[in-house]
Amino acid sequence: MRKSVAYLAGLALLLTAMLGSASAAELPTDLSSLSGPSAATGAEGVFSEVLHADGTYKALFEDDDSPIPVEARDVVGEVTACVDDAHSLWGWRESNVHGWHLNTSSIPSGLNASSVLEAATAASDTVTTAGNSCGRTDAVAAQAKYMGPTTAGTNIAPSGVCGERDGRSVVGFGPLDNGSLAVACVWYSTTSRPWEVLESDVRISSGHFAFFVDRPVGCSNRFDLESILAHERGHTFGLGHVSEKDHGALTMSEKTSPCSTNARTLGLGDVVGLEALY
Repeated sequence: MRKSVAYLAGLALLLTAMLGSASAAELPTDLSSLSGPSAATGAEGVFSEVLHADGTYKALFEDDDSPIPVEARDVVGEVTACVDDAHSLWGWRESNVHGWHLNTSSIPSGLNASSVLEAATAASDTVTTAGNSCGRTDAVAAQAKYMGPTTAGTNIAPSGVCGERDGRSVVGFGPLDNGSLAVACVWYSTTSRPWEVLESDVRISSGHFAFFVDRPVGCSNRFDLESILAHERGHTFGLGHVSEKDHGALTMSEKTSPCSTNARTLGLGDVVGLEALY
């Protein structure tokens, strides 16, 4: 029977204290050296993250041997996304083509299904093709493919708890407790380093909060669906958080702002992290 190592994630700024600093040149070339929970042969791990109503992403690691992110340098002063090379890696990667489905029947009536699919596909492509506005050429070998619609739900409870995986990666909408905007879960095998992604689900709140695909005129207190999904796809492919305070211009920072579409495009640190993995 496989042993599960559970990581629960909520949104606020608790990980900031965990993020150390090192130069990009110091990142390990052998990803088997990344820190993380000791795992028996055949074990699996589960990571989850919650996006709270104030736009903060939070990942809480339950056990004492939780992964220690490897982050690039701290940047002094305000910098742009194309200058900041900060990034963190949480120990897993997707070696195969990441096939994913969209539960079209779960999409709220206020959103157009075709537009939601377009946003989800664009977010996935941004990560796998290192989509950036910094002029950096794509050198990332990650791959993802939309496998069509599904009626299957995400294996994420309204409470935000990750359930048992079913071999199908799904993006879908559904009720979420405690004012959460979205929850993402990544299941991965810990039989060898780097760990291998097995499945990745994203559950987006179907009520209480307004999302947009095309930013409306006079936007107020609404969140960009594509930006959220780009951040979550970053986790699918192994990227961790960087602090909002020091690296807020990056897609993988710990917060997203209402009406902002900045995270649709990767920053330098996001790309450098993917290059280290792929």
